Amino acid sequence: MKKKFSLGLAIALVMALVLPVAAFAAPQATGAVCPAGNVKYEIDDGDYEYTDGSATVSGDATSVTVSAADGYEIVSVCIKIGGPDGGETFTYQAGGTFGPYDYGISHVVVTTRPAVVPVSNLQLTSICWEDEATHRFRVRNSNSFPVDYEVMVYGVTGWVGGYTAPPGDSFFTIAGAHGSPNTTKIRWQDEAGVWKETVKATNQNFCPQPASLGFIMGECEYIDGQSLTPYTWNFTGASVTVNPGGLLPDSGVPLYLPPGGYSWSATANSGYFFEEGTPTGGEFTAGECVPGEEPRPTPPPRTEMSTGPESALPIGPAIGLLGSITLFVSGIAALRRRRS
Repeated sequence: MKKKFSLGLAIALVMALVLPVAAFAAPQATGAVCPAGNVKYEIDDGDYEYTDGSATVSGDATSVTVSAADGYEIVSVCIKIGGPDGGETFTYQAGGTFGPYDYGISHVVVTTRPAVVPVSNLQLTSICWEDEATHRFRVRNSNSFPVDYEVMVYGVTGWVGGYTAPPGDSFFTIAGAHGSPNTTKIRWQDEAGVWKETVKATNQNFCPQPASLGFIMGECEYIDGQSLTPYTWNFTGASVTVNPGGLLPDSGVPLYLPPGGYSWSATANSGYFFEEGTPTGGEFTAGECVPGEEPRPTPPPRTEMSTGPESALPIGPAIGLLGSITLFVSGIAALRRRRS
């Protein structure tokens, strides 16, 4: 007797595992029809009679599969089958695959609702003071969707809405006074519409300032017989290193480099940062001024003749020179008269 009971129990368990899901749904009254829902699929037509896109139905008269679309959940699935006296309906509380039944499936009606997605808590962090009267906060949203929130500063403002935290990190600022706590709260609603909140006092750190960095290459020069090219880095809030060469002591001072290959790198000092896109290093080659030829030395400046009294000719020689010029001109005139 015990063996027969055990064997019967085993058979029952196996049947429970292999029977289709439909066998566990109590049929409605004979001739019943499915109530209207969000989606209705007609098996004979192989298409939807109506749908709002919140669920999909596929299959044939033997079995069907029902699935909720993204952002929705299934409330009920009603399956109408044929049979005597107008057939029967079967209702389920979730999606899945249904069938086969004793008779062919006529149509399927699915009722859905927007899926209830849990809202994870927002995180508030005090970041830094942009100036003496403006403080920056960060809101971290670990959800995959934006969350609206409100802000309040104790003793200064009430709840102020209009803020939205996108997925990830976002920021907002408050008006306050550096040196004071400026305690700030934010609040948001969870999936059930219940308000949640978190609070932070401001730290007293000032925000890092953007570092500036510029690079200029000058024209090659010969200095003490050597070809040298000046390179100048102009920087604020940063440190620049040239290799070979070392750390530059000052900004804006040319570094004269002989021919060869070099590299440089820059790092932001404490309290500063490089804005996105700022080049902070690279390689370059210093060349020869004129390959194989050194420029000629510059000739000394020409000495100008003095026009002072010490340079004038003596009076006697000057008169003699003037008389000689006069006689030469007179002789040429007399010769022309004879020929004519």
